[in-house]
Amino acid sequence: METELLNNLRQEYFCKICDYKTDRNRDYKRHILSGKHQKNAKLETLGNGKFAPMFHCEKCDYYCDNKSSYTKHLTTDKHTKLQDTKIKNLTCEVCNKEFMNKSGLWKHKKKCFIREPSVSTHIFDDSIGRNTIKDTNIPIELILEVIKQSKEIQNVLKEIIIDKEN
Repeated sequence: METELLNNLRQEYFCKICDYKTDRNRDYKRHILSGKHQKNAKLETLGNGKFAPMFHCEKCDYYCDNKSSYTKHLTTDKHTKLQDTKIKNLTCEVCNKEFMNKSGLWKHKKKCFIREPSVSTHIFDDSIGRNTIKDTNIPIELILEVIKQSKEIQNVLKEIIIDKEN
């Protein structure tokens, strides 16, 4: 009985322009003051509804809904130099992937690198006479000691877990 009364007393606030729905007046008022609502309300009064005019630069594949942003884009170095770079593509020296602009190549180079060969397991005698792993110069005795200590740590942790369970 009490829950029915609470449900009947709860008021919903709904913005038809943005499809925003809430049951708190404070949140609704904050939404009305938001930039998203202001923009949608302006478009609604201009008769455009939610479909703002889209500006598209086919040369750069750049989209925006603001004419000033589009005209600003037309003056950028990326837009003006793109015509020259279409003729002369930029390529990655590692994988030969081609890019239209320097920023794309730069971002790619941060991720693209030649993978170093993994640690080899071939054992040989070096000039001093110690056993080492090929390509690393790490003595085999040191590697075996680290493995032994790792196993000891695992055993100690297992004992601690068993003690806590009991």
